[in-house]
Amino acid sequence: MAYVTMRSLVHPDVYAAVGLDPREARRQALGNEAYRETIAWMGEKVMPVLEEHRMVSERDRKIWRASFLMR
Repeated sequence: MAYVTMRSLVHPDVYAAVGLDPREARRQALGNEAYRETIAWMGEKVMPVLEEHRMVSERDRKIWRASFLMR
């Protein structure tokens, strides 16, 4: 759920509305270190609570990292 949510924060139509190719703009955004750091900053607030309540398993950490919420 976290992965899907974090990937859905910006609707592709936003890129198209300003004249950008949505696919390329999204690819660039996901590769942008500032974007990733911002999401990781958001994750710093929620991840400790989720880990404390054992909602983040060892096997799921790869997915959590892919969502950029966990470093």
